[in-house]
Amino acid sequence: MTADGHEFGKVVQVAGDTQADIFDGLVVSAGATKTRHYVEAERVTRITLQRVETDLGADEAAGLPPYEQPVAVTWHADRQGGFGARVRSAIQALFGRR
Repeated sequence: MTADGHEFGKVVQVAGDTQADIFDGLVVSAGATKTRHYVEAERVTRITLQRVETDLGADEAAGLPPYEQPVAVTWHADRQGGFGARVRSAIQALFGRR
């Protein structure tokens, strides 16, 4: 819901890390095409069982960025090669071979 009380979508996913208790934002489905958009946690002002309120204006809600599933990287401290090798491995996992 926008700051002025207009509904602009339905929450379809909570973004974050449940194991680390991190709330990053919400994924909302909006419009006739049900396109998924991302609302940053900082823009969410209240969550109840019935609705989610934001500080977004109508224009901001209409211009929300599309949601892109983040790439997950797992770090293994016990792997051989030291810190530099682990950083290179993470960069390759995130961005592909360089």
